[in-house]
Amino acid sequence: MSRAQLDLLRHVLGAGQAAAGLPLERVRTNFDKLFARFPTLDGVDVCRSELGGVPCETVDARLDRSRPPETLVVHLHGGGFVAGSSTSHRNLAGRLSRAVDGVVIVPDYRRAPEARYPAQLEDTLAVWKTAMLQHPEQDVSWAVLSGDSAGGGLAVLAAARLRDEAQMQPTRRRASPRQPDALLCLSPWADYAGTTPSLDRFEKVDPLVDRPGLELMASQYLGGRDPWDPDVTPLRADLTGLPPTLIQTGSEETLQDDAKGLAKRLRDHGVTVRLDTWQGMTHAWHLFAGRVDEAEEALHQAGEFVQGLASGQTT
Repeated sequence: MSRAQLDLLRHVLGAGQAAAGLPLERVRTNFDKLFARFPTLDGVDVCRSELGGVPCETVDARLDRSRPPETLVVHLHGGGFVAGSSTSHRNLAGRLSRAVDGVVIVPDYRRAPEARYPAQLEDTLAVWKTAMLQHPEQDVSWAVLSGDSAGGGLAVLAAARLRDEAQMQPTRRRASPRQPDALLCLSPWADYAGTTPSLDRFEKVDPLVDRPGLELMASQYLGGRDPWDPDVTPLRADLTGLPPTLIQTGSEETLQDDAKGLAKRLRDHGVTVRLDTWQGMTHAWHLFAGRVDEAEEALHQAGEFVQGLASGQTT
């Protein structure tokens, strides 16, 4: 990242932080406007729809759209479960679509505090199951669950719930939904108790996430639930049998230890994990693709990870 890019990143994020204390709807609007400042790719197809009763945006930035997509990604947006939307993440979704050479669906899942856990997980599962019915395996050969920040941890929990449903399948008449073939976790938030040391270690460096804001979002999301409940937090969940996972984190982000802890937890459960630490990056730098070189490169490498798995190559 050039010095000019770094200064821009900190300036824009600092402007976003100034919204603290505003009414929630204003915060959400500002969040969307903040990330809409970053340029989307040219010629991207965007379609609004509902999947499983959840509003979604489907983004297709493939260079060749004369053929049906072979890869489908359901990407869960960040925003601490209280903000963020398909609008704020349209740029990221388009570039991820281009990188994986597939279609990306971004659900507008219900947000806290109006809807607390497990509403976000329920919406994710509804979208995934409906998308898999609409795009069966004979049409889409590779299906990926992805997420950034809060969405990264949510993707892991959704994959674990889908695994549980598949294990229960012999007792049901209906076939279980298709399992994800891969997971992408970009700067994942995985510790809702706020115990990871990097939250304090990088508080003066990372302009997007700090302890007071994170604790407030966690309380609004959990609504009194135990943050260490295995059904609630990725760092306590049983992650056995989850698909190959790519985790990307910044070397100067407050949630760096969330990413490291999640990688260890996955490995301890026998999951194939690749943990990439990006030097000089702060939380969720992927959102600045189009202005920050490392953001575009990180999404490009995420695409290579997916395409490598799909082709049977080691990544």
